[in-house]
Amino acid sequence: MNTVDLSKRSLPHLLGAIPAYHRLYQYYSEKNFRKHYRDVLRSQWFSIEDMGVYQSEHLQQIIRHAYHNVPYYKNLFDKFKISVDEIKSPSDLLKIPILEKDQVKQYYGHFKALGCERFRPSAHKTSGSTGMPLKVLIDQNVDSIGSALIWRHYNWAGRKFHSRAAYITMPFGFGSGRIDSENLFEINSTKQTLKINSALINGETLDQICRLLEEFRPSHIESYPSLMNVFAKFLMESPDYDIRPHSITLRAEKLYPVQRELLEDVFQCPCFEFYGMWEYLVFAAECEYHCLHLDFELGIVEIVKNGRLCPIGEIGEIVATGIHNYSMPLIRYATGDYGYIRNEVCQCGREMPIIEIVGGREKDLIVTRKGFFNVMSGLPLMLGKDNIIKQIQFYQENKDTLIVRLVKGEEFSDSDREGVKGAISNYLLNSIDITLEFLEYIPRTAAGKYKYVISKVPIEV
Repeated sequence: MNTVDLSKRSLPHLLGAIPAYHRLYQYYSEKNFRKHYRDVLRSQWFSIEDMGVYQSEHLQQIIRHAYHNVPYYKNLFDKFKISVDEIKSPSDLLKIPILEKDQVKQYYGHFKALGCERFRPSAHKTSGSTGMPLKVLIDQNVDSIGSALIWRHYNWAGRKFHSRAAYITMPFGFGSGRIDSENLFEINSTKQTLKINSALINGETLDQICRLLEEFRPSHIESYPSLMNVFAKFLMESPDYDIRPHSITLRAEKLYPVQRELLEDVFQCPCFEFYGMWEYLVFAAECEYHCLHLDFELGIVEIVKNGRLCPIGEIGEIVATGIHNYSMPLIRYATGDYGYIRNEVCQCGREMPIIEIVGGREKDLIVTRKGFFNVMSGLPLMLGKDNIIKQIQFYQENKDTLIVRLVKGEEFSDSDREGVKGAISNYLLNSIDITLEFLEYIPRTAAGKYKYVISKVPIEV
């Protein structure tokens, strides 16, 4: 395992100690970030009427662009005889059919705008909560807007540009498809950040990680609720560590009240939930009064049930329309998540809608002979070609065997069996026996949700 001397006085370390450096670095390392950050600090105080005007103006622009430049929408609008002049405000979106993820996967090329290269897009890959990999092109400008909104959320949580921050999220190497099983952490002295390799978090490494956090003294921690719960339970049994962040941001999973209560009791600081998706259509962040506000600047959100809009307070599927992404517009996109809009005004004074996520994107823990692992919802992206697996589910009743339920994709062949099995085993550091089980479909829960991980083995730390 790697070690580090946190007292080393290198030039990057000295730069990291200068508060103004971090603001300047963030402002100028990402194109247009400074402008967008100033914009969203101002727009958070928009009235409902101003928010409506903002969304309507950008919606009309993206609709015209989609019709004239995106083959899928040109065909769709002509087929259903929809005129772009009819779509003037969010309420007019009901005239457009809902878009499913499978359609984007199947007709991917038809969703790319002609000449999309001029928007300098990057590819965001995600499997979401359905276990089905999906790639979406995101404009450079949208990436910058997203960063500005995330930093606004950090601002609500009391984090500054120069704050020391610890990230306990994805395994190292996850994006490249090769999990790093050697390095437990990374420290960037210039950015004042500490990253923990979640692939190596287990009963044997918790002590080392907690001592590292104690020495690093982060004022802000970002993680998943399931992972932070593990640390909280460990610290309850080992209360001698002095880990006192000013705030904790929790994302990628639904934060439940019992989890919040435990974390705030153990770490003695407030927790802030962030809801987002890699398609960059919906972001929602908790303010200082812990209401989850929709970031209206990113996209338009509808709550839909049986094809109709839900009234305030009724649970339905979250359907989203991006209003800035010109490389690959997604209009009335069914996210697969469920929630409702709360009928209340927040004490913070912001009029942005308050959303409650139910049956959200849970990432559960698999227990093995070596400890426990957080199973990323994007794991299918590491299993080979995009089309070999339609759905995946992990099921275990004991720490010795993991049943991986698979629905084969069109390109799956017998030769892929061992490759898939080996990739999952490698991800779990060969700490549990893998059994593949092939199904025609993976059933949903009574609430209509897809359960990515089902584990009946308790966590022991």
